[in-house]
Amino acid sequence: MLYLFSMKVYFGAPIRGKNTFEENYKKIFNEIKKMGYSLIDDEIITIPPDKFFSQLNKGGDKSNSELYEKNIELINKADINVFECSFRSTTVGFMINQSLEFRKPTIILYLKEFLPHFFLGIKHDKLIANEYDDQNLNTVIKKCLIKAQNLRDKRFNMFMSDELLRYLDDAANREGVNKSTFIRNLLLSHQKKSQKL
Repeated sequence: MLYLFSMKVYFGAPIRGKNTFEENYKKIFNEIKKMGYSLIDDEIITIPPDKFFSQLNKGGDKSNSELYEKNIELINKADINVFECSFRSTTVGFMINQSLEFRKPTIILYLKEFLPHFFLGIKHDKLIANEYDDQNLNTVIKKCLIKAQNLRDKRFNMFMSDELLRYLDDAANREGVNKSTFIRNLLLSHQKKSQKL
């Protein structure tokens, strides 16, 4: 069954966790695919951990930079980001944080006996965390992806003068954010002030 066939999903998980959780990774990946979503990367499924780390070690700093840039770009490009978090990983924690910084619907999946306490403490309107097992995996993924679809930010276009656009460019650069984030932050700040009145 197709939900939104053009929606792009990034699936990430700790590569070091493949020795323990490889079957879980494959099942999640395949369930997302079966539901008609477009998975934008399959490295976690296709590359064995020893080969992955061997290539990284041979490539040195250049490989590290490419790995970082590639994954940040994929997280930003995706409509929804899904992470399996049963295996503890600072890398995946950082990627989850980046996903939320980009305001992407972000799904965290985990097995009951590997509760990710730290992630469950995050209060963010784009975060969906759900426990799963072999019996309910299909249902959990379906439910989470539908919820994530509804959490996606809606696109809003606007016209502005050249002078305002230059000001927006400069202000966003000074803040170290993109223009959309700058405008969103202004609106959120205004919303908070209005609610205090």
